[in-house]
Amino acid sequence: MSFKVGDRVYYTGSDAKILSDYGNQALEIIALDAKTRQVVCQTVCLAQVVGIAFEELSKC
Repeated sequence: MSFKVGDRVYYTGSDAKILSDYGNQALEIIALDAKTRQVVCQTVCLAQVVGIAFEELSKC
């Protein structure tokens, strides 16, 4: 799946801490690195999650 800055996504990975903190929230991609296939996401409350792999996300 391809992503771009501004996409709204959900975290669907297996990291228990990220799932606990952000699993039920829509996140917005604010930066991405196509080479490493990782993104920086932001919540509506402006908290940031760094280093999430493309494979751990699904579009809203």
